[in-house]
Amino acid sequence: MTEPRAAWRESAAVEAGVALLVALVVGTVAGILRAPGVLYADSGELLTAVARKGMAHPPGFPLYLLLGGWWLDLTKFLSATTASRLNLFSSVCDGATAGCIAASASCAFRRVNPGLSPGVRLALVALAGFLAGFGPTLFDFSLGIEVYAPHAFFIAAALLFAVRAGGADDPRTRRWCTLLAGLGAGGGLAIHHATMVVVLPGLALLLWGEEARADRWKRVGLFVLGLAPGLGTYALLPLRARHQPVLNWGDPSNAFRFWNHITAHDYQVNIENSLSTIVDHAGRFLDSYRAEFSLAGLALAAAGAVLLFRKGRWVGAGLLLVILGDIAFAVRYEIAEDQAAYYIPTFLATALLVVLGLAALLSRIPPRRLALRNAAVAASLVAATALIAHNVNSRSRSGDRRAMESVENFLASAPQGSVVFTPEWNLYAPVLAARDVDGKRPDLLVIDILLLRRGWYLDAFASRHPERYQEVKEAFDSYRAALAGWEERRPYDGDQLTRLLNGFTES
Repeated sequence: MTEPRAAWRESAAVEAGVALLVALVVGTVAGILRAPGVLYADSGELLTAVARKGMAHPPGFPLYLLLGGWWLDLTKFLSATTASRLNLFSSVCDGATAGCIAASASCAFRRVNPGLSPGVRLALVALAGFLAGFGPTLFDFSLGIEVYAPHAFFIAAALLFAVRAGGADDPRTRRWCTLLAGLGAGGGLAIHHATMVVVLPGLALLLWGEEARADRWKRVGLFVLGLAPGLGTYALLPLRARHQPVLNWGDPSNAFRFWNHITAHDYQVNIENSLSTIVDHAGRFLDSYRAEFSLAGLALAAAGAVLLFRKGRWVGAGLLLVILGDIAFAVRYEIAEDQAAYYIPTFLATALLVVLGLAALLSRIPPRRLALRNAAVAASLVAATALIAHNVNSRSRSGDRRAMESVENFLASAPQGSVVFTPEWNLYAPVLAARDVDGKRPDLLVIDILLLRRGWYLDAFASRHPERYQEVKEAFDSYRAALAGWEERRPYDGDQLTRLLNGFTES
């Protein structure tokens, strides 16, 4: 360590203050530009699950449901609607993510480029946080109700403490940071495990340090211990399901349905094995990658990777493994609405590589060419500011009332006491929130036709609307019994199942 310990502590405190400032700026901007209410896609469903202590779609996101509920309780004093307050939760998590990435950059510089001047280091620490928090993908998902901003926070926290642990000289600091990295990883697994599992090998390399084998195994144990609280929140799902909440997706109240739900069995069909499809997905990924950082930014990230392999091998290998693991999964998974969200781990790691690459180039400018170095820093910051300003300006959701207006028009036009069938999720989900969270039009029965192919949805219908159930009991029971065979993977007659479904809906 080239800095005296007192100076190191002082500069670390200043950089921590910069990271906190970045978090406040990003969180405030996102909060100002957030949507005023529900959006299309999963916003209404997640709002209902959080506000009514229910169940969301697989894999369940138990920690998000828990934290979102606590947030709504904490912010009751605000005059904003329930949807607006839960949107704010996403914005705050975006700010926290940006702060963690900024702090990670500070720790990484001390491991691989300790000779960087304090002023340049402060600028690059802030830049890393702004690139992460204002990146078009994460920022967009931070303006509405979604799981991705809270999930990104736990990934960023795990990266921060892994980088810090791997570079710590003090064994006690190393152990504590390892435990905290485990807590971050466990939190990520409890929100969106698919894109946290692929990060774990990279975290292992970031945590690596030169130490005795016995000490290393102790740290492995601490990391595993840190996973436990997050993973333990999955117990929330069967506990909630037994109370038959308003939204009880998957009804994971027994072992079979619980396993199907947390492993997202229904969505595993979206995993692609066709080479042509994977190549097509890779092209989409590269387009998103370029849009996120620009070609110049990706070139800097490549320079950062080279630097890290020369000066800090475990940091470089760890960040690259995070990126490669994420890409390997994301290009095989097909999902319509939020494909780019599966690239977020890559984008967070790349934000670190960009500033490390820029630092590597600046370090090659001789100290006597101070004016040139300052000009290079200024030009880089201007270019980055322009990119960030474009991202922020193009992603604002503050005037996005489309879903809210669709709901208002639908509720105003539906006859009293009517039954409405819809195959349109972008209508059903916000209407669900309007009825079951905001209490609007309780006289209506709105049914998602596609969800009628799921037993949990039929059971919820029978439980919540016993009078309607009695009217169609014979057709309902026949269809429900046949559907159970298909859901439990027993032999079934597809044509018969279709006839029974049609008979039930017609009745």
